[in-house]
Amino acid sequence: MKKPWQIWRDRRGRLSPLRIVTLAVLILPVGIAIHAYATTGFGARPLNDMIHRAGYWALIFLMTSLAVTPLRRIARFGNLIDVRRMIGVAAFFYIAAHLSLYIADQSFSLTKVASEIVLRLYLTIGFIA
Repeated sequence: MKKPWQIWRDRRGRLSPLRIVTLAVLILPVGIAIHAYATTGFGARPLNDMIHRAGYWALIFLMTSLAVTPLRRIARFGNLIDVRRMIGVAAFFYIAAHLSLYIADQSFSLTKVASEIVLRLYLTIGFIA
């Protein structure tokens, strides 16, 4: 019988406070965005604000996932390696949300999105990254 998938447990099957805190931190930006939308709204261009939020957190989580291994070696805290994949997967989902929201902002015109990515240098760099 296969074990159930439990993201909050470590490799040995024990409850991991580090994983629980990491999961909460990874979900926190979504909660903040929902709260901001419910209380103040996102302004004149809500989709643009959501694109920027998703891109910001994608970049933060991507850099954090890349910094886990050096930090683990410097701090000699081996348990950090358990959360590296969680952070990387969260970065991927925020990147996918960022790209999907951008496509929605361009009225789902994939040709326009592709031409914008090719013509604008900052979009080309972001797409390659």
